[in-house]
Amino acid sequence: MKLLLLKIIISLLAILVTVSPLSAEPGDLYSGAARVEDQSVSEQRRAMPLALNQVLQKLTGLRQFDEFPELQQALKSARSMVVTFYYRNKKNHSARR
Repeated sequence: MKLLLLKIIISLLAILVTVSPLSAEPGDLYSGAARVEDQSVSEQRRAMPLALNQVLQKLTGLRQFDEFPELQQALKSARSMVVTFYYRNKKNHSARR
């Protein structure tokens, strides 16, 4: 059962590579987001697995992947599966009273 689910997840990851960035919408199944402190390579390496984890959650419906330690290697190489990424500034709009 675990092996079958792992094969399905890996197949879905392969689809990620073939999805055109032009067809992606912000709420798309194949997009994920992670907060970063800066635009350094180390922050990219830290954030990419977090974003990929979000994509896997959306595609599989699972919230955790503890039963699939094989996925840890895929998450470590998340950058190689990314079609495109960008940074966006999110200003803190606190309500004034």
